[in-house]
Amino acid sequence: MSEAKPEITAARIEKLRAMLREGTRREKLDAMVEAAIAGPPAAALVPIFGLFLGSQDYVPVSERDYDFSGNAPLATAAMSAIEAIGAPPDPAQLRRLLADRRVFELPEASYDQGAYIGDYGTEYVAPAALAAQLVPLLGQGAFALLPDLVRNGRDELKLIWESAIAAIGKFVALLPEASPADRAALAEVVAEIEGLPDVVVNTRGERAFALREVARLYRRRLVPGWEPGPKPFDAEISYARACGFQARMVRPIAWQAVPWFEFPPEGIFGEDKAWLLYSDIEFFATFEGEDLFLIRHTVSGFPDPPEFELLSRPAGQHGEAWQRWGQFADLPEAWAVPT
Repeated sequence: MSEAKPEITAARIEKLRAMLREGTRREKLDAMVEAAIAGPPAAALVPIFGLFLGSQDYVPVSERDYDFSGNAPLATAAMSAIEAIGAPPDPAQLRRLLADRRVFELPEASYDQGAYIGDYGTEYVAPAALAAQLVPLLGQGAFALLPDLVRNGRDELKLIWESAIAAIGKFVALLPEASPADRAALAEVVAEIEGLPDVVVNTRGERAFALREVARLYRRRLVPGWEPGPKPFDAEISYARACGFQARMVRPIAWQAVPWFEFPPEGIFGEDKAWLLYSDIEFFATFEGEDLFLIRHTVSGFPDPPEFELLSRPAGQHGEAWQRWGQFADLPEAWAVPT
């Protein structure tokens, strides 16, 4: 059982506020740490923490209690305190920080066998990157800053684009309660991502991978209960399957039940009866140049796979492998499946 967080009084909050405004850099760091430990009751301090997100100041090892604690950038400590409290800064303040293109090069402590030997490394801190991490705390209000994050996602500096893209990915969790306009805005962003050359050609670059992950998260949220399918698979395969399934789930496919007692001698789509039985195939269809099979797993539900699975390949191409488009618990409304 975890220990309860110590209560923080109004008088103590005012004391911490004074430390943040007038104290030494060590006192400011201590105030941030104490507020982070207090959590939500320290929300009144968030506006002043927001001011530190653009700070270049830091507390060096020489001013800390332990050598192994390293140097402590106040901007990073402020961001961590805000996250621990769970209350966002003012949206206008975050927008200004997202537009800030400064990157601070701060000394990073180096160690040899646990002993501090000097500041031989460099830590990079960007106000725009810290602000991006805090945008999701706005909840539904975060959608107002989506254009700012999209802009930062195109930035040349990895520190800035990486945090912006990661923040956009967290918007997916906000979709259930989002307004139609906000859902449409995120859908437009994902459509743009999916049309980018690096994403289309499956480039292995870090930014392309991060963008594909955003689109994959979005696709999975749109189809609750959908899973990529049998392992092994990676994020790229999962994303491709999600896109393929969503393209087919909206098509008015008229399925036929496999005629087990009058099974055609030539098979169905080049597959014999034994293969269909082994694969749990229950329905088949041809639609828009594709042959399709619909699997109904004999055993389904956690920890087993969802009930249904979709396969397809170009119509009449019996020599090609079947493409899997994931597993799902509920049949799409657009499909006509015999009962």
